Amino acid sequence: MCQDHLFTRRLVAVALLALVLATCRDAGPQVTNPVSLHVLSPNGPEGAALVRLEGGIDRVEATATGWLLTDVIADTTWVMVARDTPGELSFRIHVRAGGQLRDAQLIEVSGPDDTMRSQTAGYHVEIR
Repeated sequence: MCQDHLFTRRLVAVALLALVLATCRDAGPQVTNPVSLHVLSPNGPEGAALVRLEGGIDRVEATATGWLLTDVIADTTWVMVARDTPGELSFRIHVRAGGQLRDAQLIEVSGPDDTMRSQTAGYHVEIR
């Protein structure tokens, strides 16, 4: 019984190691030049935003002080950008070679007081 338990633990460890090594390999083709995205606000400086990107995004980079969190689900990249002090919310993306950014949609925005805005009418994401 003890030998079976030891074998199972080793098998799980090897499977986890294989999974980690698989994530380290090259995930896709080379990327194009970075593209900047800016959240345009009718209310001036903002604190944070959640943006949904559709398309072949390779990676996302911060352009200002603060936080940048990303999550990729299939062909959708979720980006949460927050500033230490209110200001323009922006970030850079790298699109895979041969890919394209099909859509960039603002989902939520937080004002300079870190309170969620009740609506996002008048906001949009500008690609530069």
